Amino acid sequence: MEQAVIAMIAAVGILGSVEAATAQSPIKLRFAFTTAMDGPGGEAVKKMAEALKERAGNQIELEIFPRAQLGGESDMLAGIRSGSLDMGLFSTGLIASALEPRLQAVSLPFIWNSEDMFWKTLNAPAGRKLLDTLDSKGVKALSWGYWGPRGILANGFEINKPDDLKGRKIRAVQGAIYVKTLEALGANPVPLPPAELYAALQMHAVDGVDTARNFMVEMKFNEVTTSLAAIEIMMDSAVFAMNKQTFDNLKPELQQALVEAARIGGETMFKAYQKAGQIATATMEKGGLKITHPDPKAFEDKMKPVYDYFTPIVGADLIADLKAAQK
Repeated sequence: MEQAVIAMIAAVGILGSVEAATAQSPIKLRFAFTTAMDGPGGEAVKKMAEALKERAGNQIELEIFPRAQLGGESDMLAGIRSGSLDMGLFSTGLIASALEPRLQAVSLPFIWNSEDMFWKTLNAPAGRKLLDTLDSKGVKALSWGYWGPRGILANGFEINKPDDLKGRKIRAVQGAIYVKTLEALGANPVPLPPAELYAALQMHAVDGVDTARNFMVEMKFNEVTTSLAAIEIMMDSAVFAMNKQTFDNLKPELQQALVEAARIGGETMFKAYQKAGQIATATMEKGGLKITHPDPKAFEDKMKPVYDYFTPIVGADLIADLKAAQK
């Protein structure tokens, strides 16, 4: 009898040890993104991981894969949807083209009064409502992010008014909203991979490029251009996203921890890219680039064809909501 009790106690002890070990084993989530770990994007992801650690302890562990180690954004998004990848950081343009066209509203030219208003509105109920439209697509959008202020680099001319772009070949991101915005300004958008841009600018195969200011310096485009038009025609947002089923399978407190951690990561990303854009602009000016500050109103007045095209896609109600949220 005594031996049976001892055996039972030992069995309970073993079971308890197994349960304790299981309880302590963290849930491992694979997080991928395309930029470097030592840049603003990496800074945001590290901050998210730290915030998650504070809120979830050892219950969740992020395995981080920077620099497109698991493929480009399209590959990563396919992985999120299939479940082979748990989490990632994506450009809103890609999410919009692949999953939910209404998200293009946040990239419309001149829809935002300022960077700060852009960020404040996206992190208000109007922005959260837009993220929640991805739930039905198998993707849980945790938070917004930011890729930084854009501008137009030009080679051999200055941009002070829309007519300065007339007939100019400007490299554009391969997305309808970027192409149609440049077309509305009279430019000829040219799709080119980033790796080919330096040589194209140097040889005048293109006259300029529309992109984020920090990226201009990172890719050394300022070495083969002569001026920068510091005009924020549109602002590039990002989305921290994860597989919806993986999110739903977590305990509510862990779901909340992930959402809060991603929000902190997004806030870090916004501030880091704001700062990176300012530093990049100062670096380009110090290097001899002419910095122009065109009147935005003259450019905004050219945007009617863009809104005519996108309003039926994103909805007049959403455009009105985003504008009203800034008042």
